[in-house]
Parts: sequence; structure tokens; C-alpha cells
Amino acid sequence: MNTRGEPVFDENVYKYYASNRWKFLEEINGVESAGFMIRSPVAVVSCTLAYLGFVCLIGPWMMHNRKPYELKNIIRLYNLAMVIVSAILLKRVYGAVESLGTLVDCNKTFTMADQSGTKVYQMANFILMVRISEYFDTIFFTLRKKPNQVTFLHVFHHTFVPLYAYWILRTAPLRFNVYIILINSFIHVLMYSYYFLATFQQARGESLQPTNEKPSGLMMIVNKLLMFKKYMTQLQIMQFVSLGLYTIWAASQPNMCNVPKTYIVANFLLAFGFLSLFLHFYLNVYKSAGKTTTTTLRTTAASGTRVKDRSD
Repeated sequence: MNTRGEPVFDENVYKYYASNRWKFLEEINGVESAGFMIRSPVAVVSCTLAYLGFVCLIGPWMMHNRKPYELKNIIRLYNLAMVIVSAILLKRVYGAVESLGTLVDCNKTFTMADQSGTKVYQMANFILMVRISEYFDTIFFTLRKKPNQVTFLHVFHHTFVPLYAYWILRTAPLRFNVYIILINSFIHVLMYSYYFLATFQQARGESLQPTNEKPSGLMMIVNKLLMFKKYMTQLQIMQFVSLGLYTIWAASQPNMCNVPKTYIVANFLLAFGFLSLFLHFYLNVYKSAGKTTTTTLRTTAASGTRVKDRSD
């Protein structure tokens, strides 16, 4: 509802947006309780520019003559916090799926008239805050002087996703977007859980390689769990494959599930682009990993990239 108590959306939100997009954007500004991240692009764009400025210019310059910061405990708490936050997001998005019905019945769209618009935009605001908080992945790399981990894929992913998420959530925060958010949140829970466990394994200086010293019972469990790092990347690849297939399916439905072609094309390009990047990275990493068994690897999600030697 806007400040005048009128529905922000017409009966069909997609058609309404397509024919009244400027009015649509103006009315959203009246949703005062929606949250500052979703109401205006200023917050997302400003945070993204500050992120790029720090990791590309200010951070490397600041750390040039400094010793790397020891951030083990901070990073451990950060990873744990991201597990919790991602789990909360997963629960909230799943709740939205329950209220929307099945994901495949996308002809049954909901509108502000029959759903709480404030609740929808509050969830969108929360999603954007989670994406922005992931900038700390790269900030920690910079403060620890790990330039090899600040790869193109890593920075591009962290920069592009919040901006794309803002556009797609701001203009159509409906069921067509729920699928990727649901899958991505689940992968983030697994991913940051892996990072959290990795801090314990690396904190004790232990390796996944056999040693003469027998690790403790807890560390044996941690080491076994960390052996699944390869499958984390495979899950991310499967995520983009499923997004591409879901987009193709939506496009094949009558009236394209009432979704404008802009969203269909954008989601397909997103899936294809990141699938290509992750496949290229995966093949390069595991070809070299097959020859060099001492290489340790890291995967960041859809959310992130896999890079060498994450000694958090």
C-alpha cells in the first residue's frame, strides 16, 4: 500500500509494471515501511562503489607496507553469522513459497491487493542486506593480504549480484524470483558452514593430507566434512543449470507466465554467464588439483568463487 492507502500493484503486477513502470517506481517510494535498501538505489549503489573502491584501490594501498591482519576469530564469527542469516532467509523465502503455492504454477501470481505488500518488500530489503554483507568476504581477503583470492570471478560476482537483485526485486518481487533465492539461500547455508568448519581445521595447522600425527576425534570429523569442498562447486554449477532450465520452462508457458521478456532474457543470461565462468574455473582448478594434491581450494557462492589457500 502507498501513503494514500491504494494498492501499489494493479490486478496483474507484471502487465501493470510493463505499461506503467514510471508510476510503479514512484509509488514504491511511498512504501515507507519497506526498508531503505529497496526503496532507493542509492544505498545499494553507494555500498557497491565503496566496496569496489576499497578492494581495488584503498585496501591494497593501505596494506602495502603493513603486515596482514590476524582475523581468525572475526572471520569465524562472520561465517557463523552468515550461516544463521542464510538459514533465516531460507526459512522466510520458503514461507513465501507456501503462501504463493507451487513454484511451477507461475500463472497464479499474487499482487499487493491480496498479499501484504509491506511484508514482500521487507523480505526484499532483507535479501539485499544479506547480499551487501557478503562484501566482507573480499574485505577480509584484502586485510589479510591475500590478493590471489581477490579474483575477477569473485569481485564480479559480489558486485553484480546485489545490483541485479535490486533491479529484479524492486521491479517484480514476485514468484518468478523466488526460485533462485530459495536455491541460493540453501547453498549459502552449506557454503558458510563449510567455511566455518575450515577455520577450525586451519587454526590447528592441520591438513587434509595424511600426517604422522593422529588428529583428535573432532578434527577427524571436520576433516572428513571438508573433503566435500569439490561438491560445493558442483552444487553451485547445478544451481545455474537449474535456473537456466527454470527460465526456459517459464518462457515456454502460455504468455510466458505473465513475465515480461526482459526478465526471461536477463535471468537466462545470468544463468548462462555464471555457468560458463564457474565451469571454466572448476575445470581449471580440478585439472591442476589432480596433478598437485597439496593445493587447497575455496568455493564462494552464487554466490562466490573457489580460490586457493583460504587460511581463515
